[in-house]
Amino acid sequence: MALLKRVPNSFVTELEQHVKLGADRPWGVQLAAGFNRDQALAMYSRAMTRLRAVIGDQDPSLLGSLFRSRGTRTFYQVRIGADTRPAADDLCNRIRRAGGACLVLRNMNISG
Repeated sequence: MALLKRVPNSFVTELEQHVKLGADRPWGVQLAAGFNRDQALAMYSRAMTRLRAVIGDQDPSLLGSLFRSRGTRTFYQVRIGADTRPAADDLCNRIRRAGGACLVLRNMNISG
């Protein structure tokens, strides 16, 4: 059976670019995390319903990491990227004032 070529999907292409831009930033504001990818994304979705006015249209990045101290399963983290530590701190403080929870973390494998 011949393989069919997939037609480029502009929505998916644009979404991938937004996620890449968020992941390429040196700092991240973590809004959700867990060992189950779907549950981490559901946590993020619930946070967005309450925090959309604070977060706006910033796209998240989904990071999957292996932390040996936590076992052998992938640990998923949903973050909003920031260019500087003060910008990440400011966003996290606004999230906290709005009743949300967050962490500011340096994104790995980013120079700068």
